[in-house]
Amino acid sequence: MKIGIYGSGAIGCFLGGILAASGCDVTFLCRPKVYNILSKKGLIISDLHGFLEKIESSALQLTTDISEMSKMDVVLICVKSASTEEVAYEI
Repeated sequence: MKIGIYGSGAIGCFLGGILAASGCDVTFLCRPKVYNILSKKGLIISDLHGFLEKIESSALQLTTDISEMSKMDVVLICVKSASTEEVAYEI
């Protein structure tokens, strides 16, 4: 199953990171600034229970192209509430 993460902020990176760390096929839709950071540094996810995982940039699937979301089986919309309706129309 292909999972898209629309909104690669704190929530999107955490949810997508957990899924990617567990072996799921995850693609992050990013703004250019976030794309550049994740493609260079990768992603570190942690929680309050001691979970810590580093996902190398080479293991991340990143895109800035919204049309990539149409190839996903599931898209998790991880944006601020005020943007949800706009995003729903975009995808």
